[in-house]
Amino acid sequence: MKNCEIIQKLLIPFTLNELNEAETKVVKEHLETCLDCSRILSQQQQLFKQLDSWGDIEPSIDLYNQLKRKVELKKKHLIQKILVQFIALKHYMTVRRTILGIALIGLICLFTYTFDVIHREANFESPDDLSKIAVIDTNKNTMPTLIDSILSFSSAPAKQTKVTPISVTSSIENP
Repeated sequence: MKNCEIIQKLLIPFTLNELNEAETKVVKEHLETCLDCSRILSQQQQLFKQLDSWGDIEPSIDLYNQLKRKVELKKKHLIQKILVQFIALKHYMTVRRTILGIALIGLICLFTYTFDVIHREANFESPDDLSKIAVIDTNKNTMPTLIDSILSFSSAPAKQTKVTPISVTSSIENP
């Protein structure tokens, strides 16, 4: 039966001589042994003869115009559908970019916060930061060393100010 289904699909191309030699040979061999497929081929050939006897049919101008309008409406509908899909895709991409941007900003903030927490827990100061900070004890008029500045932060004297080395030098020279 399965073989018959394949052959029946090939019957119209067989009738119209559209099969290659190998396919034509297979169909002919099958038709010699299968009465059902031979009967179907006979019915198709009779149908084709009746259709050929009718001759060419020319559609009226009204039918042509109706078909033309329907095609144009279908084309407009398809174009509108494509535009709607494009706008939806554009909206989706904008939303996606926004979400990705927010996620990226969130990751940057999280990284910065984590770095700051680790930095504070370790009491780590970079050498550049330490060289720019000087603590002046207002009770003494001398410029402290870097070690004095670090120790004064931990002992928390009453009056401390952070100044750059340039302003420390100028304030010591001009008491």
